[in-house]
Formats: sequence, C-alpha cells, structure tokens
Amino acid sequence: MKKFDEEAASFLAACNHSAQTRRRPQNTAALVLEAFARLTEQMPHLHAENLHDFRKGAKKCRYLAESAEEDAQAQMTAKALRKLQDEIGKWHDWLVLAEEAQSALDGEGHELQRWLEEQRDRHFLQAMKAVQRLRGKLLGEYLAMAHQKKRASRGPGCPVGEAG
Repeated sequence: MKKFDEEAASFLAACNHSAQTRRRPQNTAALVLEAFARLTEQMPHLHAENLHDFRKGAKKCRYLAESAEEDAQAQMTAKALRKLQDEIGKWHDWLVLAEEAQSALDGEGHELQRWLEEQRDRHFLQAMKAVQRLRGKLLGEYLAMAHQKKRASRGPGCPVGEAG
C-alpha cells in the first residue's frame, strides 16, 4: 500500500504541475487498472480477516480513477469500485453490529444474535461474489490493455507467425 500511495501521490503531483505533464485520460484508466491488479496480486486469497483491507485498497484505486474526470473509462471503473466498496461495507457493518450485539447481550437474546449472524454471513457471501465479479472484469481489462500495449510496441510489420 505504501508503494501505491507513493505512485498515486506522484501521479497527482504530475497532473497538477502543468498541462504538459498531465497524463492523457486513457493513461489514468491504465494506471487504475494496474493499481487494482497489484492490489489483487498482494491479496490473492480473500477471507473475513482481510476483506476490509482489500476494500481500503480498492478505495484508493477509486480515488485515483475519480481524479480523471474527463476519462470515461476511469469513471466507469470508479463506479464499479464504488459498488464493490458498498457491498463490502454492508458486510462490515453487519459484522460490527453482530459483534457489538454479542457483547451487549452478554449471552442473552440468542434469537437476535442468530439473526444478526445470518445477516452478516449473507452479506459476506454477497460481498465475496461482488469481489469475484469485479476482479475478473478489471483484471480482464488490465490483461487486454497489457496485450494491446505489447502489440503496439511491436510496431507495424508482419504479424507474428507470418512470413514477409
């Protein structure tokens, strides 16, 4: 996260420096996808103990995407990340509520406690499904972007595998 923070700060400083140093909008979207790919690589296995931390990392990616108001792809990515954060946030709220209720009820209110735990578990499953969907979507976009960049770096000429 420290490295991501440094890169995000560097990016924002470059954007604010002058019009000449601003990144083109599509580069912002690419930077967001790359940051999300790194987050996914750092946290390949999500579970209840690290899901909230993943949410915080996704929030940083979203803020970066939102900084490029003129970039439609970055804005779409920001919207998707916001939905992801909302799903994880709902689960986290139920988690905290269930923990606080358990402490406050002190062994009483078994029915209420069971209901709260069911809600917590249901929202956890919803959050995990949302994470899986978005990870697949954004990582797919990232890989497609990397593939296009690789193809563009080859330059014009014969396609790979064809004789000239």
